[in-house]
Amino acid sequence: MNEEGLSRTERRTLQKQERVEARQKSTRSKLLSRFGLGLALIAALAGAGWFVFSIILTPLPGQKVPEMGREHIAIGTSHTPYNSNPPTSGPHYADTANWGIHETTIPEEYQIHNLEHGGVVVHYKCPESSPTLEPTSTPSASPVSTATPATESATPSADIDQFADVCTLIKNQLESIVRQYQSKVILMPNPKIDKNIALTAWTRIDTFDTLDLDRVKRFIDAYRNRGPENVPDNMPSAQFE
Repeated sequence: MNEEGLSRTERRTLQKQERVEARQKSTRSKLLSRFGLGLALIAALAGAGWFVFSIILTPLPGQKVPEMGREHIAIGTSHTPYNSNPPTSGPHYADTANWGIHETTIPEEYQIHNLEHGGVVVHYKCPESSPTLEPTSTPSASPVSTATPATESATPSADIDQFADVCTLIKNQLESIVRQYQSKVILMPNPKIDKNIALTAWTRIDTFDTLDLDRVKRFIDAYRNRGPENVPDNMPSAQFE
């Protein structure tokens, strides 16, 4: 407002009014700012709460197996039969197996000690009959049918070749997952398992026939380094090769 032509008293009154209006405007701005921050905080807390709630509701991979203890036994000592196949806890040898890819089956008593150290063991076996590999829509799942192809032109040698090809495919795809981890994961063949794939961690197991790499990785990520003994990743495994 133009103060020209106003008396001294009127100018003072006007200036006082302008200061009051300025303070009111500043107060409104601060209130709006605080209100906005409050809404943002409420939204953040709600989002965090939903995230935690969703984690709680999401089931852990595999099934829980009752613990059978952590007793060390001498090599060759008889013990109570394990309560799962493959085992996930119980009496075991004092040594462990090396992490990584194995071409032969590791004795169960070594496997368990690796699980106790927070390891995960990926077991696989080839189907008992010559399989066929069915097409799949996702690269992470490779359904394997164990039915022998009913074709007149099939020969025993062709079945054997196909059988070997599928076994190699299963092994190679599992190796691609296991190689992503520097330690605490083992891959090995295991003809004793009930299904084509078995995953074990301390007191946890998952078994299935259809190769699903996402399922394998979820299990590893959920339980790797979650054993009852906290062993550093770079600690040498012991002595079973």
